[in-house]
Amino acid sequence: MVSDLMYSFQRHSDYRIVYYNRFTNKTPDYLSTIEYDAVIFHQSVTFCAEPQRGRRRIQDFQSFLNKSKAVRAALFQDEYICTDISVEFLNELKIDYAFTVMPQSEWNLVYGKVRKECRIVPMLTGYIEDKGDRYYRAGMTKKRTIDVGYRAVWNKQLIVLGQFGYDKIRIADCLKKQLKGTDYKTDIKVGWEYILKGDKWNEFLSSCRFVLGVESGGSVLDRDGSIYKSVKKKIESDPNVSAKELYKELIEKHDNSYKLRAISPRHFEAIEEGVCQILYEGNYSGVLTPGIHYIELKKDHSNLKEVIDMIGNETVRRRIVNNAYKDIIKSGKYTYKNFVNSFFNIIFENGITKKNNNRLKEFMVISRAALHEKKVVIYIRIIQSLKKFKFINKIRHTAFLKMLMRGYYSKRL
Repeated sequence: MVSDLMYSFQRHSDYRIVYYNRFTNKTPDYLSTIEYDAVIFHQSVTFCAEPQRGRRRIQDFQSFLNKSKAVRAALFQDEYICTDISVEFLNELKIDYAFTVMPQSEWNLVYGKVRKECRIVPMLTGYIEDKGDRYYRAGMTKKRTIDVGYRAVWNKQLIVLGQFGYDKIRIADCLKKQLKGTDYKTDIKVGWEYILKGDKWNEFLSSCRFVLGVESGGSVLDRDGSIYKSVKKKIESDPNVSAKELYKELIEKHDNSYKLRAISPRHFEAIEEGVCQILYEGNYSGVLTPGIHYIELKKDHSNLKEVIDMIGNETVRRRIVNNAYKDIIKSGKYTYKNFVNSFFNIIFENGITKKNNNRLKEFMVISRAALHEKKVVIYIRIIQSLKKFKFINKIRHTAFLKMLMRGYYSKRL
């Protein structure tokens, strides 16, 4: 989803796009040697759980944008933490358009102090790259060896999401308990160590008849990051503290301070792979309709028996799967192509000023940015390899590693 969203601007528009990976923590001067029609900040840059680091980013970007007349747009997700930094980002950098997954009902709560010239625009957490009918038909004829599957990220630190964050555990525990001892084959796991990435995730989905799910989001608004910091500090001082103790001591008084609910990219991925979804009741950004696009499980589990009965009904499963494909994928409403077209129509609503850039200079900037991206990938892969072979702790503080990672990179460890 991250790469699909990021590179959709290049795939689905005729604009020349410069991508710069800001892993180095500083924007180089050469990037500002050409004029841009628009500067877009991806959510990996706008999100920051540490106020001090967030303010350093803002200062760096201010020097980059100092003389730029470009339209400025920023993509946001997970504004539940360090909300004040998000507002500072928009105000200090004079952002023209802020794209957010947050429901409009919460905009004033989060963005109430944003300068009036900045327009807040709704977007989804991710969209769809349509793979075509042939891909879908092939998936529907494939033998599915798992009746009910599920994967979810969870650790104690995620208690900062509030009680809402427990939903992903509750739905897993409920179905595991109910299906235990039956003829249904399940593969339901919660935890970082069970997360599947890339093609492995698609392969897992295509092996399932049903998959569990909940809305993405949270219910605790942490304006300055102090709640997140207190949870992290408590876990470091007492590794055996339970999630319930953390919630009672640090989270409960802040819970339900706001409501971030959104459809997740994994819901789109399940539909693409022809999997029927069993989801906790929710709005799902107004995209999915219960009984038509998914099987709804009440949060009090009052309709659990009916849901279990549907797992054995292949006719119902295929009807829901086909409805979801036709209305969500086939309709083209939620594709990256549509998103990109809409995005540029919005940010260039007042027209676009064609810049008379030197094409050779433009080419050099794009090439240097692309070369930097490859360098960052190499650095990250080296770190991953060192961690995999448990060699990282032995050289963490050595001159060799610091030389290899050029100072700043060593801090990333």
